[in-house]
Amino acid sequence: MVPQLASLQALKLARLKLVAVRCGINSSGPKSTLAARVHDELRRFEASQLELGKKETARILSIDMGIRNLAYCIFDSPVPSETSPSLPPSIVAWRKLAVSSAPSVTGADDSSPSSKESFEPSIYAAHAYHLLANTLLPHAPTQVLIERQRYRSMGGAAIQEWTVRVNMFEGMLHSVLRTLAEEGRWRGQVHSVSPAKVTPFWLGVDAAKAKAVAATVGTGSARRKAAKVDLVRKWLAAGDEKVLRLETPEAIRTAESFLRGKQSWRKGKERGTVEQGKLDDLADCLLQGLAWARWEDNKLHAVTRSVDGL
Repeated sequence: MVPQLASLQALKLARLKLVAVRCGINSSGPKSTLAARVHDELRRFEASQLELGKKETARILSIDMGIRNLAYCIFDSPVPSETSPSLPPSIVAWRKLAVSSAPSVTGADDSSPSSKESFEPSIYAAHAYHLLANTLLPHAPTQVLIERQRYRSMGGAAIQEWTVRVNMFEGMLHSVLRTLAEEGRWRGQVHSVSPAKVTPFWLGVDAAKAKAVAATVGTGSARRKAAKVDLVRKWLAAGDEKVLRLETPEAIRTAESFLRGKQSWRKGKERGTVEQGKLDDLADCLLQGLAWARWEDNKLHAVTRSVDGL
């Protein structure tokens, strides 16, 4: 049963904020507003559980948005229930790709239209459809998580042109998925996930050591990226299958790319491992998916037991 609104309002604000963070709920605002938001979200979750029925496993597709460096992770996660213990997710796909790349033209006239990359909506509509139809949906995900893009970076007044392009592509992914669902060609749910909810969940709860390791890295944004990469690397180095399991050669190769950042015995791009420069995208898509799965577990705990254990 969903906790009564009065019982949520009786919690101290700091405790209520922690409950919100651990359930993936926006934790901003005054206490009365936050309590109502948590209550409403738990009610929606309870209703969604009835709609899902008795599925035992969810296949989650988690997408970290980008054009040059779009990363995605697909894993099977046991659906939480009141009676069965939470089991670790099994990763079946984990990689990054370029949706579009600047054309490589060697000629005298590099200013010709054919030598320039096109960002026309019609071109990106095709990119969105083919990415989903040919690469992602054949894995049959039941839950699709798409990183919610910001309009501005670092609080700046200007909106960067590249940000507009990624936002356009994000919207097209949602549109294609909705169209396929309405036509009965794909059955699943789509969720827009804000990085502002994912980062505090991991770096504020489980990653104190990772934050310390990353403390010597430049800006705050760079520290957060390094902390998230280090957290994933720590899990993989420990080989703890209670956290996650690697089920395919692709997932194992990506994991090796994280470990190669710490262990100098792997050189170059041996065995198809990923370049070190963009591990943060791969870490982000994994952490986004795992955070969402944890949020579902925590919401179930709040609904079937209480918020005390969160």
